Amino acid sequence: MELNPNDLFKALEELTYLKNINENIIKQTDSLKPITEIFKRLNKTGPIFRNVEVISSLIVSITALGIALFSEKFKQWSRKSKLCIEKVSGLHIQDNIPPEGKKIKLSVGRVLVENKGRYKAGKVEVNVISIEDKNGGRRNFLPSPLNWTHSQLYSENRTVGVIRDIHPHQSVYLDIFNLNTGEENSKILKLAVVPCSNIDDFSKLEIGENTIVLKFYQESGQTITKKLKIIWDGKDSPRIETIN
Repeated sequence: MELNPNDLFKALEELTYLKNINENIIKQTDSLKPITEIFKRLNKTGPIFRNVEVISSLIVSITALGIALFSEKFKQWSRKSKLCIEKVSGLHIQDNIPPEGKKIKLSVGRVLVENKGRYKAGKVEVNVISIEDKNGGRRNFLPSPLNWTHSQLYSENRTVGVIRDIHPHQSVYLDIFNLNTGEENSKILKLAVVPCSNIDDFSKLEIGENTIVLKFYQESGQTITKKLKIIWDGKDSPRIETIN
C-alpha cells in the first residue's frame, strides 16, 4: 500500500500533540499532590476526615479530565486556517465541445483563494447559498457547490473537483462563472456550479448586477462566508467585485 507523506506528517503531528497533552496532565496532577498529602494527614486526625483521601483522589481525576477536555477545545480554537479571497482573476478563454457536439467558446471567471493561516484547511467545499439579481432574491434556489479549478487531480474519477485541501500560504483558484459564447455570438452567463449547471434557477446569471453569497466549509467544522458581486452588460466580459 502506498503511503501518503501528508498523512504520515499529520499522524506524526497528532502523536506529538497527544504526547504534549499527556505531559501536561502529568504536570498538573503532580502539582495537586501536595493537596492530596494534606488530605492524607487530615485523614489520620479523626473520623470526620475518613473519606477525604477518596474525595481528594476524585478531585485530582476530575481536574485531569478537565485539563484534557480544555486542551482539545483549545486545539480546535487555535488551529484554524485563514481563507481569504486574494484577488479576482481575469477571464480564461478556452474552446469547449459539449455533448451536443457544437463547438462553443467558454470564458471562465475565477477568484484566487489563499490560506493565510498556519494550519491546513482540509477538504474545503464552497457552496453558493444565495443569489440576488434585479428581480430580488432567487426563488427555488438550493445551495450548490462550485468547482475548484485544479482539484480534479485529487478526485477519484478525475472529472469533478468540489473538494480540496488548501495548505498554509497556498493559493488556489475557484471557478465562479462560465460565459458561453455560441452561434451568432449568443452569450449565456452561468455560475460554475457542478451538479446543477443546466438548471436556470440554480445557475443562470442575469444582465445587470448579481450578488452571490459563498460559504466555505472545512473538515474541521470551521466555516467562512464571503459575498461577491458579478456585473454583466450582456455584451462584454462580466466582472467580479468582492464585497467582504
